[in-house]
Amino acid sequence: MALTSSKKTRCMGGSGAGALSHVYLQYPPFRCNIPGSSKMMYDDGSRLLLVPSPDKMFSWPVARHTQSNSPNVTVVDNGPVLGARFSLDLTILAIQSSDCEVSFYNRESGAKFKQLCRSRRDRILGFFWTDCPTCDIVFVTTGGLELFSLAPRLDAVKLVDVRPLQVSWYLYTHESRLLLVASGMHCRTFQCYQFSAAGIIRLPKFDAGLKKLEANRKVTIGPEDVHIATMYGRLYCLQVDRLSMELNIYRFYRDAVVPQGTIPVYSETVAFSVVDGVLLVHQLASEVVLLYAIYADLKGPISAPLPLLIRGDSCFTMAGCESSTESNDILDNEDMRTLASSESNIYGENWVFANPDIILDQDHGIMWRIHLDLEAIATSSSDLPSLLEFLQRRRLDAAVAKELSMMVLCNMIMEKRPLLLISEAMDVISMAYSQFLRTRATLVIAKQPSARPQVPARHDQRKKAGKEDEKDVPVSDCNTNIIPECSDQAQKQSENVGSSKRMSNATVEQCKIAHEVVGIVEETDESAAHNKSENSTGSPLSISHNISLAVTAVSPEEMYHHVFAVIDNETDVDSSTLIAAIIQYLRSAASEKLNFPVDLQLLLIKLLTKEKRYPELMHLVRTKVLEPSKEVAKEMLQVGKSYQPVFMLGLNMLRQLSLHGDYLSEILQQGRLLEALRYARQNRVEAIPPSTFLELAAASQDIQKLASVMRFCLDFVPSFETTSEYQTYSAVLSQQKIVPA
Repeated sequence: MALTSSKKTRCMGGSGAGALSHVYLQYPPFRCNIPGSSKMMYDDGSRLLLVPSPDKMFSWPVARHTQSNSPNVTVVDNGPVLGARFSLDLTILAIQSSDCEVSFYNRESGAKFKQLCRSRRDRILGFFWTDCPTCDIVFVTTGGLELFSLAPRLDAVKLVDVRPLQVSWYLYTHESRLLLVASGMHCRTFQCYQFSAAGIIRLPKFDAGLKKLEANRKVTIGPEDVHIATMYGRLYCLQVDRLSMELNIYRFYRDAVVPQGTIPVYSETVAFSVVDGVLLVHQLASEVVLLYAIYADLKGPISAPLPLLIRGDSCFTMAGCESSTESNDILDNEDMRTLASSESNIYGENWVFANPDIILDQDHGIMWRIHLDLEAIATSSSDLPSLLEFLQRRRLDAAVAKELSMMVLCNMIMEKRPLLLISEAMDVISMAYSQFLRTRATLVIAKQPSARPQVPARHDQRKKAGKEDEKDVPVSDCNTNIIPECSDQAQKQSENVGSSKRMSNATVEQCKIAHEVVGIVEETDESAAHNKSENSTGSPLSISHNISLAVTAVSPEEMYHHVFAVIDNETDVDSSTLIAAIIQYLRSAASEKLNFPVDLQLLLIKLLTKEKRYPELMHLVRTKVLEPSKEVAKEMLQVGKSYQPVFMLGLNMLRQLSLHGDYLSEILQQGRLLEALRYARQNRVEAIPPSTFLELAAASQDIQKLASVMRFCLDFVPSFETTSEYQTYSAVLSQQKIVPA
């Protein structure tokens, strides 16, 4: 499928300029050059890039288009840095300096304090901050989990709970709030917890899937073999079986971890990224990327394997990079030459793939961000309805996805694709816009003051103890409440629940679709009915008030202006194909109860008239595919000058719409004067003055008809005898010696 593009990019990867790729790294990257630093770390909780030096911690906020601005600097003690994370309000920096101690630095008050591991026999494997009401920070040790809360004055932590558990290694992502710990002799048993604003949920244990049991008997699974992914509001565990060369995919529910299937891998070493809900499987040995959209059944990749390239807009030049580095002293000419020589070295040995779409090049001090090339994906796709469904789910590049969706529809119609294919595409577009309208309405309701989540009392006390002007800084727009949901079967069994519960479930579903980065631990069929009553009175779903809903859905107005009208203006368009496409869209939009513009209906009438397909036009009117309106009725009357049955349908439409004045005007033009009088009397129409009826009667040269109109006016028009029309036409009748009957 050929798609035109206005995008001007340059490729700088190993495949050379003009090479095609479905994912790319945006040039220029974020680069830092801190003296004495040996590594970079990405804190996904606070969304900060952290670079430690011997006595300082440098941090930059990571946005979609991160610039090399001056970093924030926190003075710390000299020593090793095994791990570092900022609290979610960016107030406290925690640094793990050894396997038994974590140091805390309050950036506002300057307070410093430390916390040792609870047991000397255990080692601290890592830690993370949470927005869970139970605790503020969690230490993951070889002996289990240690949960701490901050003191009201933020100068100490207090142990609130201990979860004994054998831990070999762990994974945690703030996006999902999910902690996965591995245990067992070969680290094949996984235990998961979710720490969210709704509390702590312990998920069932499950074992890693290995097909070749004999060969895998002594294989130990490491953290590099497992990945936590959040895709389209669902939580998944990805586990690599290196001997079978397969990727096992599990989906998390409240009471079970359900295998979703396997997909093949083609490299012994793989890495994972998630960009806008799309799973990227990096085949490191072959240096290609496979894309999977896992929002329904587990299917194959959505595109062919292609390399990862580095791209930059034509407006980015080396001179521009130099100008941005003069003030920040982050880049220099030597660094830029080093970057240019390293661009061909894709998938370097010290590349670190951070969740969800960050790449840290430790060798060169570079942070890359992965992007999807929607235009390349659309160009290489042959399944157009699936492509449209994929584009309609995009959130990061919503404008590009919408433009491509309309372009795909235009090409389908102009290329005369099969009508069944066009119908499927129209269904995708209509359902996506209908879903968008429902989601927008739900967000408006959720943002009402009564629907705002209550701040835990523990945080209220902490704020009162601090400065009065101190405010929490929200750094994550993720929904952190866990709302258990039922599968399709359980929902069918509980159709008789109250309307309030149905509204709650609908709210959850709409918000889940609107914020696809939100991980929700759902229920399976077995426990849905049991937990439904327990959760029916739970707190409403919390939504961050700074969220803007990305709009990829194509409205009916946009379909008319950017698809159908554009095609109609082309000179070599087959009208019959365009007519069929419009009819299919109207049918699809009507099934979703969408309001489509009158201009689209007028266009369809014009095309049918051009083809002289009057019976089909009448059928569309009778079946309400063309909805009654004044504009449609007027157009039908105009067309009816060449085909009388169409004219009569237009008149009937005016009557159905109670447009009495327009209806009377039309029948009066046809000379149906007495019928017009009866209609005006029955419907009490006063829009047309009596003079109009009298003039038409006088022009007919029928004196009896004029007398009938005079009698009508005397009987039904108040004070008619005092008007000039009465005097004029009474004189005419008197000359003929006729008295109004």
